[in-house]
Amino acid sequence: MKAQNKKYGNIFDQNGSFSSANSELRAKAVRAYYGLKNNIVKSSLSFKSIMTLFDALVKPVLLYGCQIIAPHIKTMKYLSNLNPEIPSENFLKYIAQDHYEKFHLKFLKWNLSVHQKASNVGCWGDTGRYPLFFEAIKLSLDYFERAQDSFNKSDGTLLADAFCVQKELGLDWYTNLTKVCSRYENNSISTKRQSTSIAESIRREFTKHWSKNKSTSPKLEFYHQVKSNFKTEEYLSLVEDPKHRASLTRFRISSHNLYVERGRYETPSIPREDR
Repeated sequence: MKAQNKKYGNIFDQNGSFSSANSELRAKAVRAYYGLKNNIVKSSLSFKSIMTLFDALVKPVLLYGCQIIAPHIKTMKYLSNLNPEIPSENFLKYIAQDHYEKFHLKFLKWNLSVHQKASNVGCWGDTGRYPLFFEAIKLSLDYFERAQDSFNKSDGTLLADAFCVQKELGLDWYTNLTKVCSRYENNSISTKRQSTSIAESIRREFTKHWSKNKSTSPKLEFYHQVKSNFKTEEYLSLVEDPKHRASLTRFRISSHNLYVERGRYETPSIPREDR
């Protein structure tokens, strides 16, 4: 028999980059994604059931090793260097281009039965799903706390020694997580773990940007009138017919073929009142 060359764990590049690891994990997640699509009858399952399958079968593959990888990617550096006193107009756009979130949004839009250019704001809002990167941050912070606790106890473990090196040399993993902690930590007395409190602060900031984008986007003028809070919409579970559910989603987030939407992209531009 021919021996199979199986790869386990994450790949480390010679220069310390995780680009190969990200590519390998994405390839594995794509296989899991299409494996899921090919083995279910989408029209026979509810929206919630399909998301549960994604969270159980695809998400763990995509987030594998994120405790180490996530603090090195550019989205973490972006969040860690944000100035809280200066509003960021590109917050949602930057999050949408994240390594994890591009994959997540692709799945959300497939499950909602809208095209891939549909509004990210609308897809996030109606599903009530926060970007996957926020979960990667939470897992990274949990691991950071564990490593820091091991270091503080001076228990002589490899984890404690690795944390010591990260701290002394000011390497990206330690530096970026420390900056995120400093920016988002809640100074009020709380029984919650620091990682949980920080994750909630990041979600609140995301929701604030989501709400502002929803209210100012010309494309989402109708959506802003029918959508007030960031939460999973009830129609996704109440409307059983998948075709009717998809039509309602498309109408809500302006991802339909009515001329009021199609006319937006014609040359020359057609005034809204003439569409």
